[in-house]
Amino acid sequence: MELYRWQKDCLEKWEENGCRGILHVITGAGKTVTALEGARLLEQKLKKQNPDTRLRLRVVTPTVAIARQWVRAVRTAFEDEIQSGEKRVGLWYGEEKDDPDSFCLIYVVNSARHTLSGHVIREMECGNPVLLIADECHHYGSPENRKIFDFRMSPRFREKLYYAIGLSATPQCTYFEEELVPALGPEIYWYQLREAIQEGTVSPFVIFQIDVSLTGDEAEKYGTLTLRLIKLYRELIRTYPWLQGETFFKSVQELAEKQDDPESLPQQYLDLIKARRDICIHAKNRLKCAAELIRRRKVTDRIILFCERIDQARELYRGLREFLPVQAGIYHSEMLPEKRREILQDFRDGVIRILIACKALDEGVDVPDAAIGIVLSSALTDRQRIQRLGRVLRRAAGKRRATLYYLHVGDRADEGDYLPNENDGQPTADLMYNAQSNTFDCYEYSALARTALQAAGKKGTDRKLLLELRKRMDQGVTEAEWLMRPEELEKELREVQDKQRRNFLIAMKLIAQARDEREKEYADAEAHAKDLWNLLKEEGSL
Repeated sequence: MELYRWQKDCLEKWEENGCRGILHVITGAGKTVTALEGARLLEQKLKKQNPDTRLRLRVVTPTVAIARQWVRAVRTAFEDEIQSGEKRVGLWYGEEKDDPDSFCLIYVVNSARHTLSGHVIREMECGNPVLLIADECHHYGSPENRKIFDFRMSPRFREKLYYAIGLSATPQCTYFEEELVPALGPEIYWYQLREAIQEGTVSPFVIFQIDVSLTGDEAEKYGTLTLRLIKLYRELIRTYPWLQGETFFKSVQELAEKQDDPESLPQQYLDLIKARRDICIHAKNRLKCAAELIRRRKVTDRIILFCERIDQARELYRGLREFLPVQAGIYHSEMLPEKRREILQDFRDGVIRILIACKALDEGVDVPDAAIGIVLSSALTDRQRIQRLGRVLRRAAGKRRATLYYLHVGDRADEGDYLPNENDGQPTADLMYNAQSNTFDCYEYSALARTALQAAGKKGTDRKLLLELRKRMDQGVTEAEWLMRPEELEKELREVQDKQRRNFLIAMKLIAQARDEREKEYADAEAHAKDLWNLLKEEGSL
């Protein structure tokens, strides 16, 4: 396989660590390929030592969908050996249990808890080395799932025949040090967003953070719940003074669980928090905003919409079908597995170009390429954020960049920044959605557009062309191009033949140039202020 630099470095680290270790790698960078190339290199190494060696590859996954993806990946990686019959690959879950003597057996963790250890020990008794790949390994530290590592406690376990790779974009979890590290090895390699973008392993991206408002009725309900929360908070502090501090919310959760009473003060407080959050999640303007964003995209754009709740996804799906009757599909955990596979295949084949999904798509599922992501969710963990971003960052032919729209309810209990510490300098813009006019506002964009148009007017640009520029600028506020560098847009201009697209790129280039000039003015002013400060210090005026 043709590997990226990071994959080669990673496999070197893995080999140096005795072919054990956890890979902390951003979603979409190629973890699966890395692990399978590791399996190939390990097999070659062992066969040099003993030509009769029969390496056994055992893969544990959290879901059936991910397990089936691994089957396809293994068949691709070892295509020649599998076609010749030299190697076999099988599945082990539910009623589908293939030959445990296969070269590669791929498990779903629910089944692996009870059978993997026996299979590993049997191979070791036959003298066969075993490579265990734990995909999405952060799932396997829990008391139930850690049973997949019980073979290590067996008196028949042979340390010299055991190799392991843990894979995750977010490996840290409860019992990480106590369970995962002893079973899989330490974290030996970190490959995160900054490096992946710099090396071109994933697509560059732009994030639009869009502030949507509650309707009048929603805002009234939200305000009523807030007043009740304030009153209940005071009662909690009077009753349990020790609850104050940074751990307040966690302590309330623990107290509610301990009391186990639906009428207790802690449980009432948590119920109000949930009710208020539900208002944000189900805000009607989220759906309206998402629909408008889709209307503004090109009819060829492939889009994934991430919802927090299944009912929200269904409502959005019904709305989209009214003006895009055959272009959208829905994917969630309550659908039959066969139907979910069919929807993903339709998206992959281009039968549909819009995929509406819930948490079932967050992790591990090999989503076909999409350049646009719209996140309607309001309550996301860091793990969900990173996984969802990875869904649109995979590189693909003809894909210049990915665009992510994050919808949040401003001034409410809703996170305003999608990746406050993770975007590593990638362009970010803050927009406001006006539900009444169905438009988007951005102070920065409006100011740059005015500056660009004024500059064009001063150069004597024809009035007809100025009107065309204004028209293209009116449509550009939700497009990634205005956040690009002028030289990037110039390169794209040289490749475009369509007149409207060229005019749009010209307008965006003028805005990008206005931004560069403004940034230069800021930098010059800052440098001047710094020089003045130093001069005053030298003269003793300070």
